[in-house]
Amino acid sequence: MPNPYSGLSLWLEQAGDLTPRPTLPGRLDVDVAVVGAGFTGLWSAYYLKRADPSLRIAVLEKDIAGYGASGRNGGWCYGHMNGSLSAYAAESTRELAVAMKLENYRTVDLIGSTLAAEGIDAGFVKGGALTVARSAAQEQALRSGLQSDRDWGFGEDVNTWLDESALRAHVNVAGARGAKHELHCARVQPAKLARGLADVVERMGVPIYERTEVLRIDQGVVRTVHGDVRADVVVRGTEGYTVHVAGEGRAIQPITSQVVATEPLPSEVWDELGFGHGEVVSDMVNLGMYCQRSTDDRLVMGGRGGFQPRHGGLNEDEILDQRVFAALRAAMRELFPAIGDARFTHAWGGVWGASRDWAPVIGYEPERGVTWAGGYGDGVCASNLAARTMTDLILKRDTELTKYPWINHRAPNWPPDPLPRIGARAMSMAYGLADKATIRTGRSPRWLPVVDRLSKLGDK
Repeated sequence: MPNPYSGLSLWLEQAGDLTPRPTLPGRLDVDVAVVGAGFTGLWSAYYLKRADPSLRIAVLEKDIAGYGASGRNGGWCYGHMNGSLSAYAAESTRELAVAMKLENYRTVDLIGSTLAAEGIDAGFVKGGALTVARSAAQEQALRSGLQSDRDWGFGEDVNTWLDESALRAHVNVAGARGAKHELHCARVQPAKLARGLADVVERMGVPIYERTEVLRIDQGVVRTVHGDVRADVVVRGTEGYTVHVAGEGRAIQPITSQVVATEPLPSEVWDELGFGHGEVVSDMVNLGMYCQRSTDDRLVMGGRGGFQPRHGGLNEDEILDQRVFAALRAAMRELFPAIGDARFTHAWGGVWGASRDWAPVIGYEPERGVTWAGGYGDGVCASNLAARTMTDLILKRDTELTKYPWINHRAPNWPPDPLPRIGARAMSMAYGLADKATIRTGRSPRWLPVVDRLSKLGDK
């Protein structure tokens, strides 16, 4: 009988034994309690234990390690950091904002070397990220973004422009005019990364208690369904699933992402498609698209879904949006006609968390004994930097990382339900119309800036 967790994504289906670990046996006293066995929680346990092997650490997970976004995302280990550099600089300095972003770029290579050192085979290949322009308006927007990066001091060792012929040497996207090539990005099999990291953390002497739901975090104690865990410090790594933890406020909004995958494609199809060096690809549609070539030669494509309610918990059935799946399949055939009549064998969804201004944040509350991170957008990479930063904060080490402005970044709370969901649906419809108009005419509609301003209401 197949394990029920294997049906949550292609990645988890391929991740080996998913038998749940033991639950929390009862009351426990530790130095650090980590809530959530995704990338944020597991990297935190890894770096804390490596920094101080004497620490008593326990990881508490509602389901199994890698159950959430860590086992269901698009498989981009992307050094790009979301959020406004201007906003971060205003809270600190320009130099610190730039240094933080450069550190996230370097984190891609750090993750790759750590996986190699720990023997985690997660299909890590650093081939860069290609954001493709298919209209004049999209090309202008990408070139404008490149110029902004140059103005901030980022050079061609970070990103560069590829014209149509140079792009075709990497991937063959129908109607492409060129692409921005972000060098610091790797393809990865995320569930194998999460599950492999969990095994490493266990071998280091950190127990992971699965099927142990956390109900609430109070000062010095984590309340679970199987008993209280008393801890000097709590690391909350729940990201989009924070809605399950009572009393954690409106800082993070859960948003779904949907992914589809083809059957393994033959070599002659890949000869036409490209993707020969681990590249990942997105386009400039406002609603987002991201894809990669999997280690078993499938074309995998994802895109943003909808907002989920913050009250009442997440419903797995609502995460699966058949309309988004259909749109992704159609988009894949449009962008990559070389796939022909290939079958789609997998479709799944997951939840990630967004802050109100779409900037990742580390929350550090020493008076409460809690630190947390989330709102990444691109969390495979940023979660590692967050974990290293939280390790330094917890151990009271004064380092470059502890100066970065995403620590206690002041993002406003999301408005109460159901306002975010209503607004998101309206924005989704507007951006969908804008994407169609841009592809059809080659120009962004004149009303798009109004939609952009409306979408950012409350960000400041």
